[in-house]
Amino acid sequence: MIKTYNFIPLLWNAYPFHPHKPDDQWSNRTPTQGELLQGGTILKDLIGIFSIQRLIAMGNKAYDTLRGLGFQQVVKARHPAHGGKRDFIRGIQEILS
Repeated sequence: MIKTYNFIPLLWNAYPFHPHKPDDQWSNRTPTQGELLQGGTILKDLIGIFSIQRLIAMGNKAYDTLRGLGFQQVVKARHPAHGGKRDFIRGIQEILS
C-alpha cells in the first residue's frame, strides 16, 4: 500500500517495545499507562526530529495516547489487527486522498 504514495511514512507504536505477560515473552498485552507515557516521550522527540506535520493514529490506543500528549490535529484509522486489515487500508486511503 505504501508504494502508491510518493513519501515514506514514519510508522511508530504508541509503545515501541514488545509488552508481554510476565512469564511468557511470546505473548502480547496492552501497554500500561506508564509504558504509553514512556513511548510518548520518544514519539515527541521523533516528531520534532523529522518535522512531522501530519499524525495518523492506528487505532484507539494510539489516538488516545497522541491526544493525551497534547497533539490536537490527529486523525484515526482502524488498527489492522484482529481482522481490521481491509478497514485499515480503506481508512488510510480516505485520509490520504
